[in-house]
Amino acid sequence: MQCTKRRAQLRQMFRRFSRTVRLCASGAKCRRHGLARTSFDKAAIKSLARRAGWPVGGSCCGLCARRRPLKAATLSAVMQIRSYSTDDRTTCLSIFRTNVPTYFAASDEVEFARFLDDLPAEFWVVDMDDQIRACGGIAMYYPEPDMATLCWGMVALNFQRQGVGKALLEFRVGLVATQHPTITRLRVNTTQVVKVFYERHGFAAVRVEPGRYGPGLDHVVMDRAVRQSQALA
Repeated sequence: MQCTKRRAQLRQMFRRFSRTVRLCASGAKCRRHGLARTSFDKAAIKSLARRAGWPVGGSCCGLCARRRPLKAATLSAVMQIRSYSTDDRTTCLSIFRTNVPTYFAASDEVEFARFLDDLPAEFWVVDMDDQIRACGGIAMYYPEPDMATLCWGMVALNFQRQGVGKALLEFRVGLVATQHPTITRLRVNTTQVVKVFYERHGFAAVRVEPGRYGPGLDHVVMDRAVRQSQALA
């Protein structure tokens, strides 16, 4: 029974990597967690940990790992970016709600729902383990003929700071760079909360409107060139 339970934990470890992992990989029995070590435990846990980019080893039972960003190779293996469909509407709205009030005002949900219904721009979702974890779009040739505007980009709260948002951003930037040669500039309308994230990817603020999106949420307009000499960091 215990062995079956441990096997289930191992499967969930790789599938649900946003959760804190506390599984034992060394010692006859971990005093903190009470899991006996077996050859299956040691080999399987360490293998999955390496694939997920988690450290192997530690002062306790050998694998008490906190959540951390996945390695790029692991992330690309478990992530699929695909076009939005109407079946994704409910999940996208749920992702939006997890970002209220830190990143969006609750009143913005009506506008986002209208956007999903009308779909005036190209829009994608990030599928991980058969679940949608992020979404985002691009309005091509807007607001000027040589510009594209990133719109409604968001990651489910429990999956933030794992490289998902970066991957979705790079996907959209790459699509513009390769498929729309006449577009030379990118714009994003964001808030001061996410400003640093976009700065790391080459964007620079060109205008700030304090409180435009609601109490404590400034409207920050940021631009960058589509094709930069250096790769995204």
